[in-house]
Order: sequence, then C-alpha cells, then structure tokens
Amino acid sequence: MSIQIEELRKHPWPKPNFPIGQEVLDRAAPDDPRGIPDDNGTPLIPRPGYSYSGRKWPLDYTSSCFIPQERVLCIPLDGIPNGSSAVRALLADGDTLYGVTGGENTYAFTRTGDVFSAWRIAAGVSGIAMLTTASGPVILLADGRIVTHRGAEYAKLPSSVANAGAGDGHFGGLLADGTLFCFDVQEKRLRTCDVSGNAFSPAFALAGNVLYGAFADGVFFRWDGGDVRRLNCRMPAFAGRHVYNLVSVLCPAGDGRTFWGGTSEDGLLFEFLPGEEVVRCYGKALGGRGISALTISNGILYGIGCAGCSHLFRRNPATGELTDEGLVQVSALRSWCLYEGGVIHPDGQGGIWIGEADRISHLFHIRF
Repeated sequence: MSIQIEELRKHPWPKPNFPIGQEVLDRAAPDDPRGIPDDNGTPLIPRPGYSYSGRKWPLDYTSSCFIPQERVLCIPLDGIPNGSSAVRALLADGDTLYGVTGGENTYAFTRTGDVFSAWRIAAGVSGIAMLTTASGPVILLADGRIVTHRGAEYAKLPSSVANAGAGDGHFGGLLADGTLFCFDVQEKRLRTCDVSGNAFSPAFALAGNVLYGAFADGVFFRWDGGDVRRLNCRMPAFAGRHVYNLVSVLCPAGDGRTFWGGTSEDGLLFEFLPGEEVVRCYGKALGGRGISALTISNGILYGIGCAGCSHLFRRNPATGELTDEGLVQVSALRSWCLYEGGVIHPDGQGGIWIGEADRISHLFHIRF
C-alpha cells in the first residue's frame, strides 16, 4: 500500500545535523553551481551567508557532519584476518562483549574492559547469528551447524541457512532447502514448514517461539508451528516502489508485541504490530539508501543505514524526534570511517556497539 499524505505530514523527515538528508540533490560535478560532492560523492546544497573553501556553505558543516570523535571508540579486530572480519552478531553481558564474524571463515571474539581476544571456530563457512544460553553464547553457522562460542558442536539443522534471526532463546528463518525453521536452543527442538516456491525478505524476528517476517512483496507473515499466516499488512513504500524494496531489518521493541523495521532501498522506518496487523510508517530515517540494523538502548531507538559509509540515526519515542546523527569516523589511533555497518547492539549503559560487515571490519563503541 502507498503511504497516505496525511500520514507523512504527521511524521516529517528527520532533522539532519548537517546538510545531508532533505537537502541532497542528484550527483553533481565539482563545478556544478548547485553544490559540490563531499567525501562520499554526495552533493550538498550551498546555503547563503557562510564561506567554506571559497564557496558558500553552512557554518557547521565541518564540525557536525561527523559524530563528535570524543564519543566514538574504534576497535580493530586484532587476530581476525581480512575477509573473515564482517561482524554478524553481538551480545553484551555485564562488562563483557561477545561477538561473531563471518566471511571466508568464522571467528568468535570477546572484549572485557580493554582486552580483546579472538579465535577461529569454523573454516570455510560464515557465521550467521548468535544468542545466549545458560551455559554461554551459541552461534548459528551458514552450513546449519550450531556451535558454542568456543567452537564445540552443539546441534545441527537439516540444511544450510539462507537467512535467519535470533531471539527469545530461538533461532529462526529460512533454510536453503525452502523450509522455514524455528529451533529452540535450550531444548534442542526443531520445527519446520515447507514454503518452497515463495520468496522472502531477508529479515526475520522472533517473539517466543513465533517467527515473523515478510514475503518478497512486503506482506508480513506469522508462523507459530502450524500453517504460515499472511497478515493483512505490508511494509511501507513510496508509490510504485514496493518492487524495489524488501524488509531489511526487524527489531523487537521489548514490549512483546511491537517490532521496529526498515526497508532495503528507500530506507523507510516503520513500526510493525503483528497482533493488530498494523504497520505505521515514520518516513525516511536517512537521506541515503536503506536501513541495515536497529536496536534500542536506554529507551532510544538507534539505527544505521546508507550504502557505503554508514550514518547513525536515532529516534526518541518520548518526543517523536528523528535525527540523522551523521557519519561515524575517527582519526586516532587510526583514521577510519564506519563502512557498511551491519550490527548494532546496546551496551547496557545508554551507549551502543556497532560492527562493520565489510571485508575489512572494525568494532565501534559510541557513548550518549
């Protein structure tokens, strides 16, 4: 369904902290009088009144287009080789952060205080997802194996995994043989449902033992072990744009009945209420393409998106304010800009962890 104009007026586009967002034009050449590209090739509209490099620019451009560096810590993934360092999942337990990477091989890591440790747990296969158990974290691998954080085999699914999510003690998603699955990690109980012939969005989320997701056309479904039930609601999209978008992320809101979600191309932020079969759209979270990850920290919704160098945005549910916080970049000890952010996780103290999902990846911590 297309978004009603009245709904869009209720939820305006985010207020940018710098001139990317509402003010993005099509790609411009350096001598285009409408604006020149920034470091990411994104053209900006000059504003009257200020001068930067001989051109008219907003006064706060150089200071506000990045999150203040004193709030950002960039942590290299020492011991994890390039090509295997894409961060797939993070879990925080007190002062210890657990993580798993993917790519050519799967590595697990921990960070306790300032001490970072990493080790290989699977060769020739990528990590997919992770969740915690009474005896510690377990990891779902792309070949269908489930292993402990130290690499010991815990269980095995009947097929390799196409896409999956984790939550409430369950892994769930789509197997490569065309079946939906939900695996109870504690009881080691597997449920499956043949859905071959259907195409799905890559995002799956769990509430207890109930699996939620969306078909490729954006229509949401609910599966509790019986038949897959198509819900009477669909991901938001601009008119005529459903065919270009998938549901790229679903994040439980923590109340047991609501999920936050984002779309892959247009980057629309929405709430999904499966019990009411309702989707509420909040417009574009960022000026660029897509939303790749969402989390809630200290009651605030955080997300990352945009192709290439990722932007961080936040939404305060108390005020409804949606803000593009900017690029995540550091210049010391090593100069690095967050590229292809793939995982975001609360740190338990109001801040967030972000993991890159690229061939050469880093871990970021941001304080708020």
